[in-house]
Amino acid sequence: MGSARKPSRQTRAWQSDEDYIRDQDETSSWSSKGSVWGEAAAYKFMTFGKWLGDRLCHDDKVADFGGNDGYAAYHFYVIHKVKPLVVDCEPKRIDHAGKVFKMPTYQSFIEAMPELKDKSIDWGFTSHTLEHTRDTAQALREIARVIKRGCYFVVPLEGLHHARKNHAHSICFTKVKDWVRMLEENGWKVINQEKFGSHEVQMYAEPA
Repeated sequence: MGSARKPSRQTRAWQSDEDYIRDQDETSSWSSKGSVWGEAAAYKFMTFGKWLGDRLCHDDKVADFGGNDGYAAYHFYVIHKVKPLVVDCEPKRIDHAGKVFKMPTYQSFIEAMPELKDKSIDWGFTSHTLEHTRDTAQALREIARVIKRGCYFVVPLEGLHHARKNHAHSICFTKVKDWVRMLEENGWKVINQEKFGSHEVQMYAEPA
């Protein structure tokens, strides 16, 4: 039952979609503008493609959920010759992804992506996006709905004090097992996981 769960790790709530988008725009780095986060996301996305190996086919559908301005998706395309769909709620970044990087785009909150059909995306990637979602459980269920084969999740390990310093963050966990439980309670089977330092965990999961 829900009452058995540990105290909520929700860090912030927004009064409207407009307030939420404004905080994301003002507080989150643009991936392509000299951002360490952007370079790291691009590297992880490219590495995920290499890890998939022969499982990644030229006509597969790939999506970057919370794909920011398309920087990571573009670098994935350069290496793997597959153009990922960039999904993001922030209109200026989606516009940049389409116009500058020539990536296919979908402006949407990942908690609800009605234009994407069930199992219409083979592979998904999401780097430091889940901690920004207003309803993380629903976001995970929605990604599981549209993913056919598997998704790579990169999430932070941080406490409430640190998370509340970032006005774009909405949820936090300090332990890998809590993120694993969050995924597995919301439509996923975690196949493997790896902790990097004390601040990040990367997980590959498939729809349950």
